[in-house]
Amino acid sequence: MARETCGILSRTNFHRLLDALSAKGYRLVGPMVHDGAVVWDTIQRVSDLPIGWRDHQEPGRYRLEQTGSQEIFGVVHGPQSLKPFAFTPREPLVQIERSKDGFTTRSTLPSSEKVAIIGARACDLAGLGIQDQIFLQGEYQDPYYATRRGGLFIIAVNCTRALQTCFCASMDTGPCAKNGFDLALTEVDDQLLIEAGSEAGSDLLSALSLSPASQGLTRQAAALGDACAQSQVRRLDRTRLPQALYEAHEHPRWDDVAARCLA
Repeated sequence: MARETCGILSRTNFHRLLDALSAKGYRLVGPMVHDGAVVWDTIQRVSDLPIGWRDHQEPGRYRLEQTGSQEIFGVVHGPQSLKPFAFTPREPLVQIERSKDGFTTRSTLPSSEKVAIIGARACDLAGLGIQDQIFLQGEYQDPYYATRRGGLFIIAVNCTRALQTCFCASMDTGPCAKNGFDLALTEVDDQLLIEAGSEAGSDLLSALSLSPASQGLTRQAAALGDACAQSQVRRLDRTRLPQALYEAHEHPRWDDVAARCLA
């Protein structure tokens, strides 16, 4: 069977993608509305997602609004990152058992749970990519991180609207995902343009037997991404960032960080 790299899925058929992931044994995780905020949580069906909701964020301000639309991914970002799905704050490293003959030690690894994250944004993937560099691509790999990271199937959503706090365009980390995903979605009206970014993603697309994306829809999706980037009012000149860090080597802020660091 030939592998697919791109296809379209209507909003009303989005459940087919979730059903296919569940059939492969993945636990589904997506954005959900809880207590006035959108957080990552386990989902069972499309209706668990924040359909019709949009977020408004400014410095010191966060508000959700129900628009009454059928938009699935209108919320740009919640307060959480993807970090805990690969690097947990608590981790058992070793078990020590006492017997009449003394002590025995046994290292432990987390169970290789399969987790499909639905709705990751390009900035999420950029952060996860930095973690991968630290824990997977150096001389030594973290086996705990590698186990959890290997179980992730990431479905990114390309941003078509920006918040006042967004500045990913100036960092070249968005608003559209370029890598680090298995599938990437762009919501265009009542259609979802789906692009494969990995072999696993391409295999899933092939199994879904989606209709091919038209050139018109592809151009429309690209135009939405470009407009989103142009609409960002916050920008950061990253050309001087390394030099700025060198110049702040003796800044008192580092003393505050060191006082709280357990390492």
